[in-house]
Amino acid sequence: MILLVAILHAVPLLLVPVFSSRITTLNTVAIIMSVIAVASGSGQYIAIDLVVVTVGYFVAMSFLPD
Repeated sequence: MILLVAILHAVPLLLVPVFSSRITTLNTVAIIMSVIAVASGSGQYIAIDLVVVTVGYFVAMSFLPD
């Protein structure tokens, strides 16, 4: 269950390449999702949330055009 909640923080990042091809949009969404992950998560799971957001960021970057 904890991993599912963490993965949900990365979903908006994975949707960015579908709707936009700009790196600034991805960066903005990553910052917003990181803040949401830290603010809404329990203190003991913040690291897991941020790792999943980071992985989602790099996966989304791989789908953006150079």
